[in-house]
Amino acid sequence: MTVVLDQRNGPEPDVSVVEASAATGLEQTHFKADDVLLAVEVVSPDSEARDREAKPHKYATAGIPHFWLVEMTGTDQHPVVRVYELDPVTKAYALT
Repeated sequence: MTVVLDQRNGPEPDVSVVEASAATGLEQTHFKADDVLLAVEVVSPDSEARDREAKPHKYATAGIPHFWLVEMTGTDQHPVVRVYELDPVTKAYALT
């Protein structure tokens, strides 16, 4: 589902956790950034830079408090989840 960050940015995280009060019904097509508690991106080869850099930066700038990055690592390709929390002073994510 689209997350409206500002007039020009409406990315679609792979997973979003939102405030329960933000869900209005099956016809809903987007959430406001203020309603999103967690955005999750799963890194894929065709969108690697976007998933690792562009989207997290946009989510942080919009004030989304938590961000998870999921990717396969190592030669055996095990999934790894990196958990980030928004630093309210710098408006950037810090690895927890």
